[in-house]
Amino acid sequence: MIYVDSIQDGLTKVLKGEIYGVIDTLLSIGYEIRKSFSGLIAVTGKLDLPYEISVGTTIKEPILQQIMCKTITSNEDELKKNAMSNLLDIKIQNDGLDESSIKKFLLFIAIFLALLIYRNRKLLRLQIKTAIENKFLTDSIKYALHIQEKILPDHKIFDKFFNDWFVIWQPRDIVGGDIYFIEEISNDEVLIFVIDGTGHGVPGAFITLLVKAIERQILNDIKFGKIDPSLPNEMLSIFDRELKAILNHGQNLRNAENGFDGAIIYFNRKTNIVNFSGASTNLRIFTNDSLKIIHGDKSSVGYRNRQDIEKYKNHYIKIFNPATLYITTDGFTDQTGGKKGLSMGNRLCNELIIETQSRLMERQKNKLLEFFNNYKKIVEQKDDVTVVGIRIIPTGEKHIEHIESYII
Repeated sequence: MIYVDSIQDGLTKVLKGEIYGVIDTLLSIGYEIRKSFSGLIAVTGKLDLPYEISVGTTIKEPILQQIMCKTITSNEDELKKNAMSNLLDIKIQNDGLDESSIKKFLLFIAIFLALLIYRNRKLLRLQIKTAIENKFLTDSIKYALHIQEKILPDHKIFDKFFNDWFVIWQPRDIVGGDIYFIEEISNDEVLIFVIDGTGHGVPGAFITLLVKAIERQILNDIKFGKIDPSLPNEMLSIFDRELKAILNHGQNLRNAENGFDGAIIYFNRKTNIVNFSGASTNLRIFTNDSLKIIHGDKSSVGYRNRQDIEKYKNHYIKIFNPATLYITTDGFTDQTGGKKGLSMGNRLCNELIIETQSRLMERQKNKLLEFFNNYKKIVEQKDDVTVVGIRIIPTGEKHIEHIESYII
């Protein structure tokens, strides 16, 4: 290794064949090559050191370029340290570089770095602010979930009235527009409400709170004999009337977009009678080795763009044989996924219910959830999901089941 007076001197010696290459910083050696030796000398490589060190060799010697490149990237740390030490001892010469240009260049770099730091700090502050706001919002919604869970029923009532049962309640977001209630009316009578409110998330959760308030009013009227608990269709009409009044649908009918789909079941375990009324919601009954669908009315609750109170049909069902009843919100059957990305639909849901009849209800619930999650795979959950299943085993003589429907 020999010393040269300047980078330009060293590159001239390389061009004349007096030395094999020149070691210096990438910025310095690159500048000289572009200024005076473009097309004649090339940068071979750089040392793996805190400073970018490059070697310039004549382009007429490709083998020499390969040798220098291998040497420069080798693991001989002592050689690299010596090269760096010797380089630092060389006095930088002013060999034609424009000092004014260098100062301008350095000033540009300083301004650029300052702007970059400012931008990064601004983005960091924005990210921190967004993270704090998101955490505050998430914490608020989680507390809303705590409130919504408080209005969910005591499951001990299911144990008292049914031989076996399960409930799936799975909001799309932290909170949702689906809700279910079970209310003990007397020692033999019980009511089940399954509600699919407008939307999901926080707006849907507000609808469920309204529904709960109206439900408490209905239960109070039942207590004082104003409403017959065996007529769930009348209760749906009350929900329709009260929601329209609360949400002022009569004042602006074109914006009447709040309400719910849902169903109410009345069950008397002494008489084995089930009364069902549905608003855009059906009842599935598996009995005598077959699945029957009891269709609810097509009218939803609170949505209709008219002031008339909806009248719903009451379905009277006498249970003579063991039967399993299911109420589902459309979030289960409307979920997209599968190989073609289509909605699950009622057919697959019905087949799954038939296939799992021999299982205990808890295992059936797990199978439904497993199928649901496998069907949607990586697709996001489309809507809130609620499924209530109850198994009734009547006492006494077994007969053919008789079903009839009527409107009060």
